[in-house]
Amino acid sequence: MAHLLLAMPVAACSATSSVEHSPAQFAPIQSTVTVEAGRDVVFNRLAAKLPAAGFTILEIDEGLKLLRVSLTTDAPDGYVDCGRSRRTFEGALGSIETFEYAPATSASYKLTSYAGVPLQATRDVVLRATATVRTQPQEAMTEVSVDVSYDLSAMIGYLELGMFGSPTGEVQTVVREIHFQTAEPGTGDEEVAFCMSNGKLEAQILELAT
Repeated sequence: MAHLLLAMPVAACSATSSVEHSPAQFAPIQSTVTVEAGRDVVFNRLAAKLPAAGFTILEIDEGLKLLRVSLTTDAPDGYVDCGRSRRTFEGALGSIETFEYAPATSASYKLTSYAGVPLQATRDVVLRATATVRTQPQEAMTEVSVDVSYDLSAMIGYLELGMFGSPTGEVQTVVREIHFQTAEPGTGDEEVAFCMSNGKLEAQILELAT
């Protein structure tokens, strides 16, 4: 398994931290299905079932028999894979802590700034997915295809820590984002280094067409 090691250089006699990422592993994603029903039947079925399954209808194109829907969730790991991260934090007094988590989930951990200042980080994640669902006639059957655009946001609050681990100052919040699609993984920064669809959202939509 490939690893990307990002270590933060800091001054001597201060806290130090490093982060290691294990990328998501690619797997084929089914994005089309052929349904044994006419195009109008399948299209109307999708238009009725998608809202009932929690999707928001953004567009219905009766002429093209196309739908655009969206889904927002604070549990992105159900639909995307961003691998795993492992952080190591060594305090100024020599204590060592490790934190392991999936970047597609919420997490808390310690790290240092580039100046060696110890920080407590708390991250919350939100996924916004927009799917385009197309239907095409195939003789007496219908081919349904889906393409999903994913927008993953990690909202991270950083709280400065004193030498003995007590919080000091106020929480500073930043947002890190990564964008990708069904067939095209995305690359980001240290917080969301590499993400891809796990195929579950595509499969859920295709199942509603049957």
